Amino acid sequence: MRSFRIHNLYLGINLFIFRLTKFAVNILGARLLSSAAFGMFAYIYSFCDIFVHIFGLGVDIAASRRWSESAEPAQDIGLKVRWQQAAIIKGFLSLFGAACGFIFLPWPYSAAFGLWHVCFMQSKLAYGFVNTMLYPRGVLVAGLVSQTALLAAVYVGITYWGLLGFILAFAAERMFEAVCLWLAIFIKLPLLREGWLIALRAVFDNNGCKVSGYLFSRPTFVIWLAQLIGVLVARADALLVKSFLDYHALSIYFLACRTAEAPLFLFAAIADSSLAYFIRHEREREVNYKESVTKALWLGGALSLVLCLFGLSGIAEWVFGRQYDGVGIILAAYSWVLLLRGANMVSSSLLLATGRESDLLKTTFYGLAVNIIGNILLLPILGLWGGVLCAVSAEACIYLTRARLMVIKPL
Repeated sequence: MRSFRIHNLYLGINLFIFRLTKFAVNILGARLLSSAAFGMFAYIYSFCDIFVHIFGLGVDIAASRRWSESAEPAQDIGLKVRWQQAAIIKGFLSLFGAACGFIFLPWPYSAAFGLWHVCFMQSKLAYGFVNTMLYPRGVLVAGLVSQTALLAAVYVGITYWGLLGFILAFAAERMFEAVCLWLAIFIKLPLLREGWLIALRAVFDNNGCKVSGYLFSRPTFVIWLAQLIGVLVARADALLVKSFLDYHALSIYFLACRTAEAPLFLFAAIADSSLAYFIRHEREREVNYKESVTKALWLGGALSLVLCLFGLSGIAEWVFGRQYDGVGIILAAYSWVLLLRGANMVSSSLLLATGRESDLLKTTFYGLAVNIIGNILLLPILGLWGGVLCAVSAEACIYLTRARLMVIKPL
């Protein structure tokens, strides 16, 4: 239990560094790029986040689960082969996703997106492995190296290549993160250093069907689909803002969203610790769930109020630049997403711990439907205010449907 707490502490520090760096980078990008260029970056960023989940197909979830099924993971040849095959399959999937980027994005941004997407896919898989092994130092070192690389690459990239350099800086971040995390995996699990060609051949021979059946099993598919829908809830509105409005409007909306999401590492820590507690203490789930939700609601309310006051004070326009006039009032309204998002993250942990993946999928889908349908109807009429209203309504929909679910199907 002590090792788990230390691991969570390291994860919390890593997430704090990650969010703080991203906030600083967004400020730098917003001030050095034009609002239209930064809006295009927001569009590509949203695409990358969605594509990483679409083409991931839950491979990292299934491969990480294999660890819990092993009595001696460090000596388990089967685990080694599964993890190697997962990395190879995800590599091919990432190339396919990168190729699809050429359909949606203009050159040369499509090429930069492709590199970013490939590196992001591998870093996400490696992060899942290191997290599963409870190797906190590996996570923290990779986080420090990648965020340092991002800060250095952003200024140089924008100075010499503008928007293209800004995108490539994010690709460099994920590349450094992936390399560091895979090095950590090889240190912790030396068996993985060898046998990659054998694993590659196994993917394409008669065992390929067995591998696919294991990696893409129904429980894995349901969890992957629920995660994908959750990402769409948070990112689809950015694509719709660009479709119905323009890149300048998207830049304002994106800055408000990313600023409001900066404290999410606090809710992630609550959700992660709650998941572990729900799994280990079945009899105390109901009490712990109520306590965790209450804690998340109070924290979400306090943070929403602080961000709302920050937005109304006029400081936001000074921080991001006068070209983003109106970002403060949008942030003040959007910040109330945090009031319920933390509670929704805790309820997601509960549904996963109790094997109710289908309920997780249904309730998240309701939120997505509210967000997409609402944006299509309201963005042309209300502009960015329509997007903000739909974002808050989507989180409220998820919260209320899950609260009702707990009454109908109690723990």
